[in-house]
Amino acid sequence: MRPILILAILLARWSASVACAQEPNQRDQPKEAKPDASLDEMRGLAQRTRMEVFAFQQDEKREARLHESPLFRYSDEPRFIKDSTLWIWTERGRLVAIQKIENSFYSPTSPTWTYCFASLSEEFVRAAWPNVPAFETTKPGVVFAPVPVAPNPGKEKTAWDRQFREISRHFSGKSFYELDKFEETFRLLPRPLYEYEAKDFGILSGKIFGLASGTNSSAFLVVELRQAKDHPPQWQFAAVQMTNAGVAVFHDDKKVWTAGPQLRPGQFGNWTYMFLPK
Repeated sequence: MRPILILAILLARWSASVACAQEPNQRDQPKEAKPDASLDEMRGLAQRTRMEVFAFQQDEKREARLHESPLFRYSDEPRFIKDSTLWIWTERGRLVAIQKIENSFYSPTSPTWTYCFASLSEEFVRAAWPNVPAFETTKPGVVFAPVPVAPNPGKEKTAWDRQFREISRHFSGKSFYELDKFEETFRLLPRPLYEYEAKDFGILSGKIFGLASGTNSSAFLVVELRQAKDHPPQWQFAAVQMTNAGVAVFHDDKKVWTAGPQLRPGQFGNWTYMFLPK
């Protein structure tokens, strides 16, 4: 009986070792992605948005490129947003425009898509959507200024990345409907939404950050390390509004940028928002 028992134990151990050896291979098999109808629908809407950039009205329009995947996805129950994606367009490396597409349920019987679009360009942009009027900016989307009390730029990208983090932490935002009567404080999202460079335009490195309530960015902070010809590199920043409330941006305790409230949908020079029935 004893030899049979020993043989049975050895066979059991061998079978277990074979099973363990096979198990990782089974786990490593690629899993089929689950269908995501909401994301696919929002992606389709973003792809049907045509974006062009130009320096002067008479210039030939240059088509901007949509980033292939959303920068961010979020929901915002207090604002009746079931699902939302954030998209960006670039042209030769530099930022052109940013757009939210939100699945809104203000009214359960009349669900809508909310489009929030803002220019990120120092030139002019034209955005076109199916079945609604196109939007042409009348002023630049961003106006850059030197970062207050900025560190001397490092010599390598690893140093720049550290300095981006240090610089961005000094910025915050607040919303208002009456000037200086602040309703809400926006926190800086911990990670940049997008990173880029466009050395043909003197942009050595750039990052865009969200200023958000929860995870829904109501404004954006753009920080760039720029170098003009025959000049040393310089840290610069710009801010962008994307909420119907007014926005004030602060560097530490000093207000460095502001934009007024826009309570009704419309076109506001360098940004717009609208509600479209589903």
